[in-house]
Amino acid sequence: MKKRILNCLMALALCLTLLPTAALAEETEGTAQTSPAVEKAADPANGEAKQEGQPAEAKQESQPAEAKQENQPAEAKQENQPAEQEEQQEDSAAKQAVAEVQAMIDALPDAAELDGMDDEDAMAVYEAFQTACEAYYDTLSEKQQAQLKNTEKLAALSERFSQLETLAAGDTHTHCVCGKSVCAEKDHGNITFGKWLASTGYHTLDVGEGDAADGKGQTPDSNGKYVLPDGNYYLKTGKDVTIEHPIQIKGTVTICLNGQTIQSTAEDQPVFEVVSGTLTLTDCKSNQGKVTSAYKGGGVEVNGGTFNLYGGSITKNKAAKGGGVYMTSGTVNMYGGEITGNTAAGSAEGTGNGGGVYMSGGTFHMRGGSITDNTTDVYSNGEGNGGGVYVAGGTFNLYDGGSITNNKVIKYGGQNRGGGVHVGDYGGKKGTFNMSGGEISDNEAKDGGGVYVYDGTFTMSGGKITGNTATSLGGGVCVYDGTFTMSDGEISGNNKASSGGGVSVDIGTFTMSGGSITGNTATNYGGGVHMTRGTYGTLNVSGTAVIKDNQKGTDANNVHLFKDKFITVNGALADGASIGVTTEKTLTEGGTIPIATATTTGTSLDDKDAAKFQSDVGGYAVSVNDAKDKLVLVKAHTHCICGNSSCNEGSHGAAVTFATVLTKALLGQNRYTLSDGTYYLSSTLSPAEKIEITGTVTICLNGQTIQSTAADKPVFEIASGGKLTLTDCTSNTGTVTHSNVTGCGVEVKKGTFTMYGGEISGNSASNGGGVYVCGGSTFDLYGGKISGNTVTNDGGGVCVATNGKFNMHGGKIEISGNIAATYGGGVYVATTGEFNMRGGTIGGAAADKANKANKANKANYGGGVYVDGGGTFNMSGGTFTMNGGEISGNTATSNGGGVYVGGSGSTFTMNGNASITDNTAKNGGGVGVYSGATFEMNGNASITDNKATTGNGGGVYEGGGTFNMSGGASISRNEATTGNGGGVYVGGGVFTMSGGSITSNHTANDTYGGGVYVDTHGTFNMSGGTIGGAAADKANKAKNGGGVYVSGGTFNMSGGSITGNDSNGVFVWGNATFTVSGAATVKGNTREGAASNVFLTGSAKITIGGKLTGSPNSIGVTRGAYLDIANNVNEDYSGIFFSDKTQYVVKYKDNQLVLAEKDTTAETHTHCLCGKTHTAIGDHETDTQITFDTKLWMDNGVLKKGNGDWTKGTVNRADGGAVSHEGYVLTTGNYYLDDNLTLSGAAILIDGDVKLCLNGHTIDRANGNAPSDYVIWVLGENKAHLTLTDCIGGGTIKGGGNGGVDIFGFCTLDMFGGTITGNTNRGVGVGQFGTFNLYGGKITGNSAGYGGGVYNGGTVNMYGGEISDNTASNKGGGVYMEASVGNYQGGILNVSGAAKITDNTVKGVANNVYLPSGKTITIGEGGLSGKIGVTTETKPAAGTPVTVIAATKGTSGLTTHVVSDDNAYATAVEGSALVLKVKGDGGGTPAEKPEPQYSAPTPRARLTYTGAPQVLINKGSVEGGVMQYRLDNGAYSPDLPTATNAGIYTVYYKVVGDASHNDVAEQSLKVWIEKAKLSGTPTFTKVTGAGKTLKDVTFTKADGWPDGEFEWGNGVLGYLEDKPLVQGKAYSWLYLADNYYAEGTVVLWADTSSSGSSSSGGGGGSRPSTNPVQTEVSKDPDGSVSLSKTSAAKGDKVTITVKPERHYEVDEVIVRDSKGKQLAVKDNGDGTFTFEMPADKVTVEPTFSWVNPFADVANSAYYVDAVEWMLKREVTQGTTETTFSPNLNCTRAQIVTFLWRAAGSPEPKGTADFADVPAGSYYAKAVAWAIENGITGGTGNGLFSPDAACTRAQSAAFLYRAAGSPAVNGSAGFSDVAADAYYAQAVAWAKEHGITDGIGGGLFGSANDCTRAQIAAFLWRLYAEK
Repeated sequence: MKKRILNCLMALALCLTLLPTAALAEETEGTAQTSPAVEKAADPANGEAKQEGQPAEAKQESQPAEAKQENQPAEAKQENQPAEQEEQQEDSAAKQAVAEVQAMIDALPDAAELDGMDDEDAMAVYEAFQTACEAYYDTLSEKQQAQLKNTEKLAALSERFSQLETLAAGDTHTHCVCGKSVCAEKDHGNITFGKWLASTGYHTLDVGEGDAADGKGQTPDSNGKYVLPDGNYYLKTGKDVTIEHPIQIKGTVTICLNGQTIQSTAEDQPVFEVVSGTLTLTDCKSNQGKVTSAYKGGGVEVNGGTFNLYGGSITKNKAAKGGGVYMTSGTVNMYGGEITGNTAAGSAEGTGNGGGVYMSGGTFHMRGGSITDNTTDVYSNGEGNGGGVYVAGGTFNLYDGGSITNNKVIKYGGQNRGGGVHVGDYGGKKGTFNMSGGEISDNEAKDGGGVYVYDGTFTMSGGKITGNTATSLGGGVCVYDGTFTMSDGEISGNNKASSGGGVSVDIGTFTMSGGSITGNTATNYGGGVHMTRGTYGTLNVSGTAVIKDNQKGTDANNVHLFKDKFITVNGALADGASIGVTTEKTLTEGGTIPIATATTTGTSLDDKDAAKFQSDVGGYAVSVNDAKDKLVLVKAHTHCICGNSSCNEGSHGAAVTFATVLTKALLGQNRYTLSDGTYYLSSTLSPAEKIEITGTVTICLNGQTIQSTAADKPVFEIASGGKLTLTDCTSNTGTVTHSNVTGCGVEVKKGTFTMYGGEISGNSASNGGGVYVCGGSTFDLYGGKISGNTVTNDGGGVCVATNGKFNMHGGKIEISGNIAATYGGGVYVATTGEFNMRGGTIGGAAADKANKANKANKANYGGGVYVDGGGTFNMSGGTFTMNGGEISGNTATSNGGGVYVGGSGSTFTMNGNASITDNTAKNGGGVGVYSGATFEMNGNASITDNKATTGNGGGVYEGGGTFNMSGGASISRNEATTGNGGGVYVGGGVFTMSGGSITSNHTANDTYGGGVYVDTHGTFNMSGGTIGGAAADKANKAKNGGGVYVSGGTFNMSGGSITGNDSNGVFVWGNATFTVSGAATVKGNTREGAASNVFLTGSAKITIGGKLTGSPNSIGVTRGAYLDIANNVNEDYSGIFFSDKTQYVVKYKDNQLVLAEKDTTAETHTHCLCGKTHTAIGDHETDTQITFDTKLWMDNGVLKKGNGDWTKGTVNRADGGAVSHEGYVLTTGNYYLDDNLTLSGAAILIDGDVKLCLNGHTIDRANGNAPSDYVIWVLGENKAHLTLTDCIGGGTIKGGGNGGVDIFGFCTLDMFGGTITGNTNRGVGVGQFGTFNLYGGKITGNSAGYGGGVYNGGTVNMYGGEISDNTASNKGGGVYMEASVGNYQGGILNVSGAAKITDNTVKGVANNVYLPSGKTITIGEGGLSGKIGVTTETKPAAGTPVTVIAATKGTSGLTTHVVSDDNAYATAVEGSALVLKVKGDGGGTPAEKPEPQYSAPTPRARLTYTGAPQVLINKGSVEGGVMQYRLDNGAYSPDLPTATNAGIYTVYYKVVGDASHNDVAEQSLKVWIEKAKLSGTPTFTKVTGAGKTLKDVTFTKADGWPDGEFEWGNGVLGYLEDKPLVQGKAYSWLYLADNYYAEGTVVLWADTSSSGSSSSGGGGGSRPSTNPVQTEVSKDPDGSVSLSKTSAAKGDKVTITVKPERHYEVDEVIVRDSKGKQLAVKDNGDGTFTFEMPADKVTVEPTFSWVNPFADVANSAYYVDAVEWMLKREVTQGTTETTFSPNLNCTRAQIVTFLWRAAGSPEPKGTADFADVPAGSYYAKAVAWAIENGITGGTGNGLFSPDAACTRAQSAAFLYRAAGSPAVNGSAGFSDVAADAYYAQAVAWAKEHGITDGIGGGLFGSANDCTRAQIAAFLWRLYAEK
């Protein structure tokens, strides 16, 4: 034996067991070992230990993954992925020693495994361990020893090895009495077993000592028994003992079975017999040792003395009684071991009792171990009892730790009882079984599956009886004729029986004062408790007895009572008691069923007792009889929780049975407390004390009143954790109130109050008269009323205290008529309180004006709701969210009639359909917002019909807070009676409107701001929504500023519209600010009938706050004085503005917008027919643009044409119809609208060739004098031709009583733009022989009987445009085709191009093109790419399709462009025709095949000439075919096309469909290969004097440059070569070769003078002095800038050319003079900007904005700046053109590639010599560079592992090494970064330099994988952010 090693290991084990847990938990750097005893650990010096997982890192930036937050990628410079497991080499021999020792420790068996080994196996483990340990032990330092883990194995092994050494030296067998080598039990201690037992010869007992080979044979005594002398014995390993006589114990004997068996061959005798003294049986081999009989005979018989069982198994013994243990006297202590597999077998007529244990006397203490799998066999008519234990006499005590399980009484005939335990009698003695712990489970018998009590006593004070089965009575316990007393414990978990799943009581007594019987089942009676019929059997209950949740089948069935059976209440029932009852007897109407009685006559029961009982059957309740001596079942009070007898509200659940009448007697005498239960009132209840709710309580008022007489106390007080639900089944007539004393209705103290019904009224308090919600409490109001309560301070109805929460839901809710002396008549919300309103009403109904005073809530501030928060009232917070409901009819004598929200941090939010209506206050009739509070108004919330009586803000008063309005919110019909701001008054805060509407508000008594009033310190920001409206009833009205009055504050308008208001749209007082930008619209407002949109008084002007993007004529202006309306305007916006007065126009002059007299003689209007200014395209008549030279306009209601009045005339019809029509005639000419036209008397008549541009304006017929009239008639006898266009968009033709445009025979309408809408009886009518050509524009929103969009009796050619959303009452919602009659061919419809006829209806059903029988559509040249819906008069039938298109040249895809309006049909191709068929019709040609699903190829980005072929595109994808490609005239192929030379290539592609799909026609895309840039510098001859030109300069290309062409300029901007050179100017040049280019600038005439002037060569005069023009860009520019002049004289125009880099756009170009003054710059729209040079030097400063190309990178993401930086530096280009994949794990290959590129992609000196790094891979150079710079050394075994995921620890190590591994001060301070971890310094450095702050919770997340987003953020913070 190598004891030195053993001693060292024992010392090592002791040392390690004293290490802190954290040290033991620390992982080593090496990877986990798979087979530690054999495999060599991976070298941690070569691997970066554990893979790093991804963090949720935030610096702790509150994001889940690295909050400067880092996520993940798959790389499109296309990097794959890594997981870095490597560390710098350090002390590899020592680390390897640690790893190998650790591996061997891990391979050791644990204590349990070691105990199961025999000595030889254990010794083999020891020898192997010794040998390995000796080789490495001396190499480990203390620090390295401390790294070892699982050292508890060493401790267990060293203990066992000490025994092995002793045995090997001939010593004794030693261990604890429990059999373990080490034990925590103090009284166990170690025992030395110095003697051994063996058997020799023929079953002879042999006893020996020590290592003696032979022992002393034992001789039986005269009684034939071996009497064993005192001593400690053990059985030798591998040596079972067989004896033919019993072993008798008379002294003190301890035996260790040592995993061996003692087997007796003695017939009918036990193995051991204890008659006196003590036998202790143990086993050091985990109960492998056995005590058994070969023949019939018990295991151990105790007839005196003591038997202690600690270990081993008494098994496979058989006897008539007590197969395992039989005792008549003495004591058995069972601490462990097993009594298992034994049998008690009776004879044919005999009895078998106690398969495991039988006792007729003595005491059995079971503190551990198990009695399991024993059986009692019953034959013929015999009886079998107690499969596990039979107690016929004496006492059996079961404690915690013991279990009696899986025992059975098997019946082959006769009786069988007590599967687990039978407690009976014997010879006049009665057995006792006491259970204070442990478990009786999974036993089985006929009666008493768990326990059977027969004339004995069973007492249960703890433990669990569960999972037992009886085929007849008592699954858990059957009490036949004994006593069962239960004070605690459980009978639960699905005990099963025919009757009495939990307990069956026959003629015995069951007394229950505690514990529970739950979850048991019966098939017949009594899932919980069964009581047999008749007068026998008693069930007594008291204390905390619980019998509930038991079942018969699936029905509740707890205690089953047959007729005349009762439960006896033999003591007080305490809180927590709960007993369910099922009776055999059914309840008759008005009757009762007794279920319980008092113990003795004269003992009374009360309502509290009744509350402890529940009926298992719905509809019953438990009550006390009049005599108070019985509890009876009565018809229950049952309804839904909302008070209705039934309801459809799913959240309400099943109906509630209110089981107990709430009475004063039930509440008690002094302190009234309710814990759990459901209660209802049957009469008025007048408690003299508060009712305290401590549990879960539901009360139905039942129309009665709870009227408290307790002064200064609430009616209900809900304690912490308590829950009260209040309802009323009588329409809220039940009341909670006080009787002539003060006190609130309900006070919620950190509990929950839910109210569905009833009324809380007539209460008074200092705060919260109705309900007071304390901090940490919740009040949910679903129904009922809180009314008529008063407070001296705050919250008349409800007071929500700090941190309290009030949720007001939908339904019948009303908080009204409450009064608060100061704040919040209805509701007061205090600091950080929360009020969410989703429905209900606060106050009275607006329509009920007469009762308003009675119904309204009243307060000084916040009549309905007051949300507090600081400021004036010195408070700070509160939240009120209103998602529905109504606040109405409330009054505040000061501010906030409906709601007052004040104080910094206070928030009021209105969502959904919430409504605040009919409230009044001095200021803010609806809502008052003050002192830093916030009011959010969203959804469809509305504030209507409120009044500010003597102050301002009828709807909302904004007095210093923030008011945000969006969505569909509306503020309407509010009034400021004497003040300003009918809708909103902005007094000192900020009102922001991004949506919604402010309409129909007004002020009275000559005041201002009908919609909004902005006071001196207020700010109003409007970016959307509407103030006013087109309808007359939408107008806001005031003396001035009907829409908005800006008194002295600021109004910023960037969107939305102000229209239709009375007395100006916007009124701007002299010193106020009105700023416009974006699509702001102010038009259609009036004052005294005349247009008055923006009215500017005094010196007031409009400020242009940004680019105006609205339609022409969006903002009308009226000046009160000066002519200038806006100064410092950098762009001509005169088209956006218009004058309200027709004699003026808006002009742009000297950076100003001014009003000027209108010049009606020189105005023309020029553009192409399509409305654009480019050359005509398509079917335009000419390639020239049209000059529309005659203006149509209105002057004070009079129609004007050109400069004169436009009077009516007559026109003869081209079709020879009636002689003439009268109207406004347009003869041949080109016309445009300069104003909206209203035709009040007649239509416009077209006579000649008329071209008309709507110019964004409207022609409105307004239904004229003739309701059936059209807006325009095209009818002139000279074949009138109208061409309609619109260059602006938004132009409309509407209001025709008989249609928009009517085209007579032989006349034509060509429509290129505009919209024909809002006409009745069709949009366009086409007469016989008339022609309508539709190229563009829209026909929508028209109606008719036939042809809502177009009625076609002639020819309609539709090349584009749209006919949609029209309706017809009969046929043809979109287009109606007249049928052919005789020689009249009817309507003809030709469609092609992008024509669209969709979404038209007839009576709500799709009906686009209606084709009468025989009518078809024709597809024009070029095919159809739009969509047409069709309805045919003739309906298809099976096998009989209907033709829609008679013949067409191409059918591919046509079925997707021409579709059926009726889902029952579908279009299909048959031959050359398109037909309509019944869906699924098999006749005819099969339905057309669909096109394949495909995604088109995309160009490869940024291709540059390399001299080698390059793939031009990214491959497309196809499902259902193959995509093919070609270049120019090449052949198609599936191969991707390539090209070498620089140039523009057209790539053609098509899809060849498979057998199930059609082909897709050829398409194309353009791809660029850019020229490569040349290196080197050319030479130029320089000039030194004036008069020289560029012609005098010679260019010489640089060496090595190919032949090419040279030019001056930059390819965009050139120079005049004969113009004299400018001294000091840098001239741009460009050199172009076939595949290369070079560019630059050169100063040809050096500036040697400081005067800045030069003489010109040949004019004789002097040029004005010039000043320099300098460019100033950032050090890291995002674009380039070039100048047309680098110096210029005053007045010169200078052009700036700005070219942003890829993924950037020009943000702004700023030009400043030397004093910093900003000059006006004009954006030319083509990347150039111009400015006028001042008499000073200037600086040009361009700024650029990044255009994020990645759809998966949000602009708000923490890593967005990092991604921009990586993209710009070409560290990565993403994973595709549009994705960055931030959440993908970053691989090892990717991170080294990122680092390499961030370092400038330096060329490595050599290559990376790794087997898994291919030479041509994208990361090959990066890996080689990383190796050379000491950043990584691979993962070992010649591998780099490029695709493994990279952890956070590895990432930190990489970055640290790339930074040069600088010195670090201190540690990172993360709990998951060990001080000696290879990455510890790297993490500390990263934290010190702000690269990461961990993932939160003091963790770095070392092992988390790092994502692409995280790596991006790390790199950016390292390289860019600093």
